[in-house]
Amino acid sequence: MLCPLHKLKGPCEQELSTFTVFRRVYIERDEVKQIASIIQRGERLHMFRVGGLVFHAIGQLLPHQMADFHSVTALYPVGYEATRIYWSLRTNNRRCCYRCTICENNGRPEFVVQVIEQGLEDLVFSDSSPQAVWNRIIEPVAMMRKEADMLRLFPEYLKGEELFGLTVHAVLRIAESLPGVESCQNYLFRYGRHPLMELPLMINPTGCARAEPKILTHYKRPHTLNSTSMSKAYQSTFTGETNTPYSKQFVHSKSSQYRRLKTEWKNNVYLARSRIQGLGLYAAKDIEKHTMVIEYIGTIIRNEVANRREKIYEEQVGVWWGTGGDGWDGWGSGGAGGARGSLALGRWGLVGR
Repeated sequence: MLCPLHKLKGPCEQELSTFTVFRRVYIERDEVKQIASIIQRGERLHMFRVGGLVFHAIGQLLPHQMADFHSVTALYPVGYEATRIYWSLRTNNRRCCYRCTICENNGRPEFVVQVIEQGLEDLVFSDSSPQAVWNRIIEPVAMMRKEADMLRLFPEYLKGEELFGLTVHAVLRIAESLPGVESCQNYLFRYGRHPLMELPLMINPTGCARAEPKILTHYKRPHTLNSTSMSKAYQSTFTGETNTPYSKQFVHSKSSQYRRLKTEWKNNVYLARSRIQGLGLYAAKDIEKHTMVIEYIGTIIRNEVANRREKIYEEQVGVWWGTGGDGWDGWGSGGAGGARGSLALGRWGLVGR
């Protein structure tokens, strides 16, 4: 489509008459990261809504707050602010807004809910836990609906953290990216550490990095899996495994890495749309070298079946498979020979390079 100044004289076959797209178009973008960048702005001109929750601000967690401002399933950042649209506790069959905020009171989290209803005076409830403060709202609503012979509400199945919006997927990922959340010992991470929140640059007191005193702060970090000569001898003696890259360089045996893979693989990889074919396997975080990433389960097939499948794959999208030699690869191009070499292993783990 050309502007009037550059439009060609006469008809043009490749000129578009409209911007309408008649096919499905996929756009790759990290929606959670975009939301985090908007929420991080101080002017609060933007917000996003997920169902009955309108999210305003994520807040922050200071080092002295890490021990008390969290539970097993949610984080409680001070300054968190969201609005929940829920049934009114004063008028039947009507909804109103509940402004939910998290504050600090004597070193402990304080959960405040402000009831905003048009035509009525605002009410404020506060308590030491999200469940306690929302029980003071849900119980009158349930009683009022029961007296009006309306659809019953079961308060015992409603959780305060969910009504606060602390367990929403996007909110939880942004909260887990706050600096220092690794110090929350009792909290169980659902999505792992993701650098969604960009930290500001450190201010130099003198205004110049060259004028700052030089302090030896960068040390070579020892590899957590590297072994000494004693540990190598210990491993070769007691594990009884062959000389593989695991037994040569690492203390952990293949069996221990496999057990760890079984419990942590969901935090290491995720499925997303691939340009090769359908869905692809992507790393969710930085993975160290020689770490088991995922397990593939194969089937041993005959040579005739492998040749027949190779022809079918070549007619469709080509042959893409993992190889299981000395160097382990996640994806590689090749024929059925590479596929048979991998499948002969039966069960094998993909290892990061």
